[in-house]
Amino acid sequence: MAINISRSALPEDGELWKIAAACFQCGRCTGGCPVVFAARETPRQVIRLLQLGVWEKALASPTIWVCAGCHFCTVECPRGVDLQGLMVRLKQLALRQGKHKKEAAFYQAFLMGIKRNGRIFEPGLLLVYARRAGVNVLKPQVKVGMQMLRRGQVTLRPSLVEDRMKLRALLETLTRGGREG
Repeated sequence: MAINISRSALPEDGELWKIAAACFQCGRCTGGCPVVFAARETPRQVIRLLQLGVWEKALASPTIWVCAGCHFCTVECPRGVDLQGLMVRLKQLALRQGKHKKEAAFYQAFLMGIKRNGRIFEPGLLLVYARRAGVNVLKPQVKVGMQMLRRGQVTLRPSLVEDRMKLRALLETLTRGGREG
C-alpha cells in the first residue's frame, strides 16, 4: 500500500517532512531505544504519525519529552534518518505552540540548570520547575529532601563543571536540533 506524504501536512518546518519521508519503518530505531519502555508511542510510531500527516498527534505525544537524546536511533537507521534531531524539532515546535506545559517546564528547567552549572542541581531543578509549571512539587518532597541532605546525597549549593563555556556551546547546538550555525 502506497502512502502519500504531503508536505502541507506538516507545520512550519520543511525539515520535518524530509526526515519523515526518508523513513521506511524498519523499526531499528525502536529496537534499541533505551527509554522506549517509558514512551507512549515508540520512535517508529512518532515518525509514522508524521508520515500519515497527523502531526498534531505527534506533537501531543509525551514520547518527544521522554527521548534521552542518545542518538541510538540515528546511528542504527539504515536510511540515515536523524530521528533524535526530529525529536528536538518536535519539542521546539511544541514549545512554540504552547503544548505540554508541564513537560516543557521540566525540559526548560533541566536545560537551564545544565547551562548554568554544567550538571543537574536537583533542588534548583525542583524550584524552577515548580515555578514554571505552576505545580506544588515542593511540599511533598520536603521530608525526602531533608533526609537526602542529611545523608549527603544533595547539597545546598550546586557543584560546577570546569569548562562551562564549551558545554554551553554544545547545548546551544543541541537545542537547535543538531544544526551548526
